[in-house]
Amino acid sequence: MKSKIHECQKSNFKLWRKKQILYMFVSIISLTTVAQNENSRLTHFNLERKVALQGYDPVAYFKQGKAVKGKKELTASYEGITYNFSIPVNREYFLKNPLKYEPQFGGWCAYAMGIPAKKWR
Repeated sequence: MKSKIHECQKSNFKLWRKKQILYMFVSIISLTTVAQNENSRLTHFNLERKVALQGYDPVAYFKQGKAVKGKKELTASYEGITYNFSIPVNREYFLKNPLKYEPQFGGWCAYAMGIPAKKWR
């Protein structure tokens, strides 16, 4: 009877150990994927000194209907990209829903999207 209990405990330990290794593997893969996504965002965005939209306020396009230059002292970052804002309320709008105000195509114009990447290098 003791040997069966011992075998069961041993089996449970092996199963627990396998699960632990699997969780560690998934965690490592997840962390490296997130790091790669942020890095790829930086390379695919139209940035000047890690600032998107050449420093223009992304929320002003929607709320004021025009391009408004953002202030360097009024910024927010989203997934490695920094944005400047003209007024504090625009920064708050952005922080509540960054995907709504983030530029499409990484801030590149339609013409730039049509040119092969080889010509840019």
